[in-house]
Amino acid sequence: MDQLWEDQEEVPCVACGNPVCGMDRGFAFGTEGVLCWKCAVARGGEYDAAEDNWTTTPDVAGLTVHHEWDE
Repeated sequence: MDQLWEDQEEVPCVACGNPVCGMDRGFAFGTEGVLCWKCAVARGGEYDAAEDNWTTTPDVAGLTVHHEWDE
Protein backbone atom coordinates (compact mmCIF):
# COMPACT_ATOMS: atom_id res chain seq x y z
CA MET A 1 0.00 0.00 0.00
CA ASP A 2 2.01 2.92 -1.22
CA GLN A 3 -0.89 5.35 -1.24
CA LEU A 4 -4.27 5.77 0.41
CA TRP A 5 -7.19 6.03 -2.01
CA GLU A 6 -10.35 8.01 -1.35
CA ASP A 7 -12.63 5.04 -1.98
CA GLN A 8 -10.64 2.67 0.23
CA GLU A 9 -12.15 1.24 3.38
CA GLU A 10 -10.88 2.39 6.73
CA VAL A 11 -7.78 0.63 7.97
CA PRO A 12 -6.29 0.88 11.47
CA CYS A 13 -3.19 2.93 12.17
CA VAL A 14 -0.47 0.40 13.01
CA ALA A 15 0.78 2.59 15.88
CA CYS A 16 -2.42 3.60 17.72
CA GLY A 17 -5.23 1.59 16.10
CA ASN A 18 -7.36 4.61 15.12
CA PRO A 19 -9.15 4.22 11.78
CA VAL A 20 -7.56 5.87 8.73
CA CYS A 21 -9.36 6.20 5.40
CA GLY A 22 -8.30 7.46 2.00
CA MET A 23 -9.76 10.89 2.77
CA ASP A 24 -7.29 11.29 5.67
CA ARG A 25 -3.72 12.47 5.34
CA GLY A 26 -2.16 9.30 6.60
CA PHE A 27 1.17 7.76 5.71
CA ALA A 28 1.04 4.45 3.87
CA PHE A 29 4.07 2.16 3.87
CA GLY A 30 4.94 -1.34 2.77
CA THR A 31 2.10 -3.40 1.37
CA GLU A 32 -0.45 -2.84 4.15
CA GLY A 33 0.97 -0.44 6.74
CA VAL A 34 -0.71 2.89 7.52
CA LEU A 35 -0.01 5.58 10.11
CA CYS A 36 -2.61 8.18 11.03
CA TRP A 37 -1.60 11.83 10.69
CA LYS A 38 -0.92 12.25 14.42
CA CYS A 39 1.31 9.16 14.66
CA ALA A 40 3.13 9.96 11.40
CA VAL A 41 4.03 13.44 12.67
CA ALA A 42 4.93 12.11 16.12
CA ARG A 43 7.36 9.70 14.42
CA GLY A 44 9.15 12.56 12.68
CA GLY A 45 7.14 12.79 9.45
CA GLU A 46 6.86 16.15 7.75
CA TYR A 47 4.14 16.81 5.18
CA ASP A 48 4.22 19.54 2.52
CA ALA A 49 0.58 20.43 1.81
CA ALA A 50 1.48 22.61 -1.18
CA GLU A 51 3.28 19.69 -2.85
CA ASP A 52 0.86 17.11 -1.39
CA ASN A 53 3.62 14.74 -0.27
CA TRP A 54 5.71 13.71 2.70
CA THR A 55 9.06 15.55 2.60
CA THR A 56 10.36 13.58 5.58
CA THR A 57 9.10 10.06 6.03
CA PRO A 58 8.05 8.95 9.51
CA ASP A 59 10.17 6.38 11.30
CA VAL A 60 8.33 3.08 10.89
CA ALA A 61 11.02 0.91 12.48
CA GLY A 62 9.55 -1.69 14.79
CA LEU A 63 5.99 -1.37 13.49
CA THR A 64 4.16 -4.45 12.32
CA VAL A 65 0.78 -4.85 10.67
CA HIS A 66 -1.64 -6.97 12.70
CA HIS A 67 -4.47 -8.80 10.98
CA GLU A 68 -7.73 -9.90 12.58
CA TRP A 69 -6.97 -13.47 11.53
CA ASP A 70 -3.63 -13.39 13.39
CA GLU A 71 -5.41 -13.20 16.74
